[in-house]
Amino acid sequence: MHRWTKFFVVCEPGTQHMEALLKVVYELYTDYVLKNPFYEMEMPL
Repeated sequence: MHRWTKFFVVCEPGTQHMEALLKVVYELYTDYVLKNPFYEMEMPL
């Protein structure tokens, strides 16, 4: 069974740089998960 973590941002239509923002959020998340030896799936951040 695969579990997915999804990130979404609510913003005004036409807001610039949303893709870049989501990339930064994802990079921060993966850094946290990969560098924390005690992290388990479905564990709150």
